[in-house]
Amino acid sequence: MRAVAQRCQQDVRDIDILARYGGDEFGILLPETSKSGAFEIAQRLRQNVATRPVETSAENFTVTISLGVAARDKETPDLKTLLTRADDALYNAKQAGRNRVCCE
Repeated sequence: MRAVAQRCQQDVRDIDILARYGGDEFGILLPETSKSGAFEIAQRLRQNVATRPVETSAENFTVTISLGVAARDKETPDLKTLLTRADDALYNAKQAGRNRVCCE
């Protein structure tokens, strides 16, 4: 988890907020970013995590991540709704085969 968080932190801007959200989930708030921009950032994060093995003293292993993207709009009046929509998109990404990005 720490290696994934560090890689994600390297790829976000200073104004973005990366936080652990649940056991194995992270949330990234991307202010001043369109939904298509957020999708591109999510794709970059996914690729950067998957292409570099995580090194441990015992072995190296590949990690993949699935991401759900949601944007604030008229149908997203508050943070709770935004998180629910992002979580729904994440669920869709996992159901579609993992190691992918889905937008809600």
